[in-house]
Amino acid sequence: MDIYVRMRGGLGNQMFQYAYAIILGNKYPVANIILDVREYKHYLVRSFEMFDFVLDERTVINEQNKLPYDTIIKVYRIYQRVYFMIHKVRPYKLSRTLCKKGYIIGGRSCSVPEVSLPKNTFLYGYFQSAQPLLNNRSLLNSHFSLKEYSNK
Repeated sequence: MDIYVRMRGGLGNQMFQYAYAIILGNKYPVANIILDVREYKHYLVRSFEMFDFVLDERTVINEQNKLPYDTIIKVYRIYQRVYFMIHKVRPYKLSRTLCKKGYIIGGRSCSVPEVSLPKNTFLYGYFQSAQPLLNNRSLLNSHFSLKEYSNK
């Protein structure tokens, strides 16, 4: 199983996204965590800053390869915009349906799904909810340490 994470935003957002992936990966210890950082090639305001952290040994950084969820995310983003223009709210029902298929769309409030996930899982969003972090504090403490650099 692989857990793909579409990394977006600045360091704080990256830390939320990575933390959520670690929590989910803890439920599936054989899962690889693939951080998709391709967006940063075109995003001039922010850069990927997690290189300075000691990442879990299962973590792989993808900087250029196409990924299996690229098309579904493009379609979802278009649908989300159109739905919001019409209804003035986000399409939450679609997010729940996609979760059952392994596409987890996260926002300010999100919980770790209790259902079994399919072979691959795709995380898209900011996952800015403190509750999953607080519930897994001891697990996450070991995943947020900075690399040591020599002053030479």
